[in-house]
Amino acid sequence: MTQETIQMLPEWAPQDAILLAWPHSQSDWAPILHEVQRTYCNIIEQVTRFEPVVLLVPKDPDEYASLPSELRSRCLLVPCPTNDTWCRDYGPLALQSPSGARVLVDFTFNAWGGKFVSALDNLVVRRLMMKELFALDVAYFEASGLTFEGGALECNGEGFLLTTKSCVEDPLRNPHLCETPYIYEALLQCLGLTDYCSLKVAPLPGDDTDGHIDTIARFVDPNTIIYVSPSDPTAQSFATLTQLERQLQELARQRPALRLIALPDVGDFPSRYETDCLIPATYANFLLVNGALLLPIYGRSTDSEAQRILQQALPHLEIVPIDCSILLEQHGSLHCISMQIPQGFLNPSLLDTITR
Repeated sequence: MTQETIQMLPEWAPQDAILLAWPHSQSDWAPILHEVQRTYCNIIEQVTRFEPVVLLVPKDPDEYASLPSELRSRCLLVPCPTNDTWCRDYGPLALQSPSGARVLVDFTFNAWGGKFVSALDNLVVRRLMMKELFALDVAYFEASGLTFEGGALECNGEGFLLTTKSCVEDPLRNPHLCETPYIYEALLQCLGLTDYCSLKVAPLPGDDTDGHIDTIARFVDPNTIIYVSPSDPTAQSFATLTQLERQLQELARQRPALRLIALPDVGDFPSRYETDCLIPATYANFLLVNGALLLPIYGRSTDSEAQRILQQALPHLEIVPIDCSILLEQHGSLHCISMQIPQGFLNPSLLDTITR
């Protein structure tokens, strides 16, 4: 592929579908499976107001028996074994050229530095290619020599990458490159990008990913970053978010066209199931779909403020709040469980089978 012309698509590019993986009894969701499956049904219902869902399901239909038939008709069910449901991190990253050439990049996924079992998740993109889920003219680029996750990578659609040092330079992900500048050169080359900013911020309390960018700062257009502000001085995240805000303000001084929009911090969010454990609840983990922004909410007083800020900043989008509190119990949220499939990437014969 020609890296100088093919580059990573931003998340606001038109989409064919959203990729999700159904939570099953062999995943870490097992102790709270019915509750999380109800949340998934709600998410699928809201996503399919705007576009279809490609849903990875276990081979055994009993595992997804709780998915109502009216929702099944709006999904493309794809049998595919998974360890867990974090599609953002093991799903394909889509690149496209101005002329329409399309590529899917498949990095190695090792569950955030080997923290969990991930062999099945690491094979998902290859399995989907073999199942001809994608259009026949979509090329596959296996970047197995590099370990990255989609949740660690934010691009602005014009060649610029926003990420964090704690993920990119982690020796448990890329020990052969992590202490050299070549790690960023390799990453930019694979994604067809030209410039980057790697933030030095500590992970939020309870963040298993070592500090994914999608929990704290997101591009919503080439020149707008929406981020979580240090709005709660009593929260354990206050120092991290203060550090984040200062670095983003410095980035804005270097790039005068950049606009920063602050979201409130949810504050300390204790797990309902793990004793003395805080879990990373943030409004930045939203999902962009065709014509809407799906906003994770958590039953906090700040929910309505986050919705108001986003609606004012993005008047062209419908802001759809979805209670994602249960997703936090596995230390992720709405963006973490999803991956967009841009327009033209899905096999059109499969797309035609989904009820709209």
